[in-house]
Amino acid sequence: MKKLIIGNWKMNPKSETEALAIVEKIKKALIPIVGIDLILCPPAVYLDRLYEEVRLTSIKLGAQNAHERNSGAFTGEISIPMIKKWVRYVILGHSERREIYKEDDKTINKKVINALIHNVSPILCVGETIKEMRMGDNEVIIKQLREDLKLVSPKDMEKMIFAYEPIWAIGKERGADPQYANQQIGLMRQAIASFYNRDLAIRARILYGGSVNASTVKDYLDQPEVNGVLVGGSSVVAAEFIQICKIAMGK
Repeated sequence: MKKLIIGNWKMNPKSETEALAIVEKIKKALIPIVGIDLILCPPAVYLDRLYEEVRLTSIKLGAQNAHERNSGAFTGEISIPMIKKWVRYVILGHSERREIYKEDDKTINKKVINALIHNVSPILCVGETIKEMRMGDNEVIIKQLREDLKLVSPKDMEKMIFAYEPIWAIGKERGADPQYANQQIGLMRQAIASFYNRDLAIRARILYGGSVNASTVKDYLDQPEVNGVLVGGSSVVAAEFIQICKIAMGK
């Protein structure tokens, strides 16, 4: 299985010109991309323009979020039908959506189901708080998975991507210990096996996300349970992200 590298740009950069410059640097440095799969998740306002830049390459685009409904009186929201021309993936349940915007598992589950209906693959994020981590409460991750995957069929599980994103490691100088991340991802795989079957669990792509950078990425990718990384802040710094991808490619 190829390693999967996803860049979550969050609310960056400040202009389309800067966004295009990042993509051009990535294309120049990495294409042809060999040995990894690469997904970029820029702000929705840049998707149209960036799609034209990457559509003839192996770089794929994803959205950072989408509403659970297709249309309606939801000021400021974006629906899957609005963006599915440009994206094949959407990040759902990110720790910042859970923490800042108080999205619960019921809402995230609706978003997952709606994305799958439109043949857009969810990148489902789960993770515990610092308090839960210190208490050794792993049930919270299992509960998130159970609730977020309600009504998701085994067939649709083939489209799912997962990310272990400990809330306490997002946006910090240091991420989770690689061995700890490997352990937690192993628990996620066990949970998926219990919900579905062992074969699906083995084939599930589960990434680590949380303060990943070029100096730490190899430690995560070397872990047996880790199928890739979800990169935040470092993905908007072209040189850093290129280095992360090159390490994943074994260069």
